Amino acid sequence: MNVIHKNWFYSKTYDFYGLLPMKTGSTLLMWILSHFDFIIYTRHEKSDGSYRDFVNDSHAISHDCYVPEEIINPKTIMSVRNPYTRLLSHFFFSQRANTFDNPTPQEFTSFLLKLGENNRNSRILNAGLNISPTHLIKQENLYDDLIKVDFIRYSDLNTCGILKTMCSKKLNTSNYAVNKSEFLNDYNKSLIYELMKQHFEKFDYEK
Repeated sequence: MNVIHKNWFYSKTYDFYGLLPMKTGSTLLMWILSHFDFIIYTRHEKSDGSYRDFVNDSHAISHDCYVPEEIINPKTIMSVRNPYTRLLSHFFFSQRANTFDNPTPQEFTSFLLKLGENNRNSRILNAGLNISPTHLIKQENLYDDLIKVDFIRYSDLNTCGILKTMCSKKLNTSNYAVNKSEFLNDYNKSLIYELMKQHFEKFDYEK
């Protein structure tokens, strides 16, 4: 019997779900939300509809943006990022895993063209797009958006200044010495817009 694995990030203390799509500052946000009792849960769901839920202690970031189907009107915190810099970050991350050579803008173009042909990549990039979050956390406005969440704003993590300090840091950095504007040329930006048009519109990013 086939088993499907579904993961979600949830705080029982505050009854909130954390939706952390890939390359939206998820490493830092997972660290921040873990201070508010957010942990990863996994559901093993069998083809006959039966399932088993358990706490997942692997500490791996879940990018699934999944909320159990039985939850009505869930409260959610979702991270987003400008699609241009998000896909460029995704490209650099992919390159780092495959080569030590400095990538080129032309390789980025090829990467974007292939993204449009790969259903799995499309599913991962569009995770959470069908959800209207209670709180939207833009990476470009990280601290100010986080403190709009009451339990974060009035927490010791914020009042002692640690939250603001952490929000000013970048945990995952690129080691490539490149001119990013060369990668985000007009043609590549047009490819990104076509790939991520719904993100631009839904999350109010400029084309």
